[in-house]
Amino acid sequence: MLFDTPRHPSQELTTSNINRKVIFQYMNPQYSKTNFWDKSKNTIRSDILVNPFIIKAIGNVKNKAVLDVGCGDGTLTEHFAKRGAKITGIDSNKNILNFTEGKKGKYLLGDLTKLKFPANSFDKIYSAMVFLHLNTNHLEKAFLEAYRVLKPGGDFVVGDVHPSRLTQKEAKLVRHKNKGENYFSTHRVSAVLTSFNKNRFVLNYYHRSLSTYINTALKSGFVLKSLVEPKPTKQQIRKFGKLLETETKQPSYIVFVFRKE
Repeated sequence: MLFDTPRHPSQELTTSNINRKVIFQYMNPQYSKTNFWDKSKNTIRSDILVNPFIIKAIGNVKNKAVLDVGCGDGTLTEHFAKRGAKITGIDSNKNILNFTEGKKGKYLLGDLTKLKFPANSFDKIYSAMVFLHLNTNHLEKAFLEAYRVLKPGGDFVVGDVHPSRLTQKEAKLVRHKNKGENYFSTHRVSAVLTSFNKNRFVLNYYHRSLSTYINTALKSGFVLKSLVEPKPTKQQIRKFGKLLETETKQPSYIVFVFRKE
């Protein structure tokens, strides 16, 4: 994933494309012990609520060329690889890519704003909880690059934090440190996340309005096919109980399906 400069209450790091592992060691000394982004050890709400909708939107992948933008530990990448996809996962963090060792699929170190693939290379592209880390300039470049490498008629599925999250009351497992922010402005916010395994870290990300998000994609050439505000199923509520209770009344996430016509 591509990360911009994180902010700390008492200090600011100056590297614009800083290693993600360094960010969370800096924000949370326990990170190196918890390996937060190794999904075999930690599960967060987006894994439960966003991933199923991405899987459904992507659909049949057998013999399809698929690109996972910001693949992280390769959990979703391997899911599609096992179902016959000719899939490539890219991430800008080599330490996170270490978690993909032994998993099915092809994994590359790469920058989502400068994809090293020819035009019209992929039948389907998706990105799970990555674009929230991009500033306005990087977001525009990422959409343009996705559009360039996607084949005509292909879908680009994007899962992200719901724009309304900024103004919602505190939800279980997430505590925002910013209150009273302007919904219409694009700016960085911080949130303390806790996994279902009770490990915690500080997440810095960009809030942007729904119209800003959609208009950036449209400007790149995409059309909006659909969007989903994930809501937990009865089965998920039974399994995770009160940890997902707030999600039945207000969404924390959103999944866009854009198409290149």
